[in-house]
Amino acid sequence: MMVTFVSQCEKNALKKTRRVLDAFANRIGDNTWQTLITEDGLQ
Repeated sequence: MMVTFVSQCEKNALKKTRRVLDAFANRIGDNTWQTLITEDGLQ
């Protein structure tokens, strides 16, 4: 399943969010990531 994450964080929270999501997903925009994930991964 393909999932898209869109961050609305600001300042320090945005830096932390980018660091975490960049490790697991492909960045497709300034604050947007997309990746494949299993249903088990969503739980």
